[in-house]
Amino acid sequence: MRARTYVVSAVAAACLATGCKSTSTSTSGTRIAQPPPAFITDTPAAAQAPVAEPSNAAPQAPAQTPAGASAASSPVAASAPAPQTPAPSTFEERHAPAAIDTFLDATNAEPAAPRPETEQAVATDLDTLDSDLRIPLNDRVLTFVELFSGRLKGYIEDGLNRGGRYLPMVRDIFEAEGLPIDLSYVPLIESAFKPSALSRAEARGIWQFMRGTAIEVGLQHDWYIDERADPEKATRAAAKYLKFLYTKFGDWHLALAAYNGGWGRVQRAMDQSGRSDFWALSESQRFLPRETRDYVPLILAAVIVARNPAQYGLALEPMVEVPTEVVAVSAPLDLRRLAEFAGTSFDVLQDLNPELRRWTTPVRAKDYELKVPEGSAEVVREVEFGLP
Repeated sequence: MRARTYVVSAVAAACLATGCKSTSTSTSGTRIAQPPPAFITDTPAAAQAPVAEPSNAAPQAPAQTPAGASAASSPVAASAPAPQTPAPSTFEERHAPAAIDTFLDATNAEPAAPRPETEQAVATDLDTLDSDLRIPLNDRVLTFVELFSGRLKGYIEDGLNRGGRYLPMVRDIFEAEGLPIDLSYVPLIESAFKPSALSRAEARGIWQFMRGTAIEVGLQHDWYIDERADPEKATRAAAKYLKFLYTKFGDWHLALAAYNGGWGRVQRAMDQSGRSDFWALSESQRFLPRETRDYVPLILAAVIVARNPAQYGLALEPMVEVPTEVVAVSAPLDLRRLAEFAGTSFDVLQDLNPELRRWTTPVRAKDYELKVPEGSAEVVREVEFGLP
């Protein structure tokens, strides 16, 4: 379901922040798409400067309502139910372990040889299911299929269940960009589709971008937001980056290796070895690190299992996309007060807007697009136009 968009003026946002009863009329405008980020080149883009904040003080946030205080001063207080749960007293940016660390740790142990029935099941799938990725039937891929249908089956089930919320969006973007749809399962290995996933290497989001790479592909990172955690924006950035890597190497296996290890490292390995095939390149330990050598067969095994989960003993209950609306706010908005007026909870707003790193929307942003539960945007619109 497409989100509807409303525009909230600075005065209206101030009303939400302070509970004022003053009315202000502003003209709703059509949302204008931001220009696309600069194309990636071999020369890294200059790092995006974060918003400077005083080192000894938090930024000025809109006025806050103490927990349990009456919202009677709000023009919509009579119709807004109480929040489901009180907002926490201190803000904590959400972090969850990244799936990539779990899967790579599992490869440290000597893997069991794939069973004949696993090989037969995979061979049947490769023969009967169309794939837009070339997947070889070799022991390295089969070993991870065995792992995903055995010891790590629960991790794959959880990731695919969570992916039900994001996969339709990822597939739509990849189809529009002309990318293999099977690449939509890369986040299953990277993050198990957790927007808050943070790896040991400080990569973040469902696509596990490092900060420098994220800035190169146009994702914003400052004191208020980290767009690596925005599933849709990060997916668009991932599509752009994967297209760049494929253009550079002309092979999806090498492109995936570069996504993990960096295109410079893969290019140097090719130059040093004289090999241009990933499987030949990764036969030796000399040229690529173990993580990158394992990464490509991990992704391909995930594609095999995800396309036919029942074949490998997985029982799924996929989550569904949460219907939302988008409110374009032009001044900082206190999420706790918004949750109070909209009859929802701060946790829900944080879940819908995982890129936000503070209590408020960005102070200097113009028409910042805030996601709210479907039906909640009308509350903000009422405040904007001073409706009863």
